[in-house]
Amino acid sequence: MALTGRAAFLAALGTLPVGLLEPSWTGILAVNVPLALACACDFALAAPVRHLGLTRSGDTSVRLGESADVTLT
Repeated sequence: MALTGRAAFLAALGTLPVGLLEPSWTGILAVNVPLALACACDFALAAPVRHLGLTRSGDTSVRLGESADVTLT
């Protein structure tokens, strides 16, 4: 599982109300519980990585200093 940038952004955004408005356990829970639920939903809706297939096509060898054209699908 890899967290997306959304989780980091929401966690950073959640520090503002906790730090400024409600610096207590109540404020921490008010931010972290919805954040944990959002991460769980993001994980549940993500496509399974095990079913991904990668293929490589193009040049199979290249000399030092030259360029090669390779396509990863």
